[in-house]
Amino acid sequence: MTKMIKRIILFVSYIILITSGNDLKCQILYEQAFKFGKVLEWINNYYVDSIDQEKLVESAIVQLLKELDPHSSYVSKKEVE
Repeated sequence: MTKMIKRIILFVSYIILITSGNDLKCQILYEQAFKFGKVLEWINNYYVDSIDQEKLVESAIVQLLKELDPHSSYVSKKEVE
């Protein structure tokens, strides 16, 4: 697993630990994050062209937040600096 995938799984695991009031919700969140990590791993290992994994994850986050509502957006570390 690449560093990015490990970071995502660690982050989600942390979120699960601090919000562990509802075990079913935590389990579902973990499964979804694990699925996302496996997709990234599959793309990294088998996609025909080389990819910028950080850029791919950033794009996924941007699209995820766009799905919420027109007021939610992602500000990257680069944009903050």
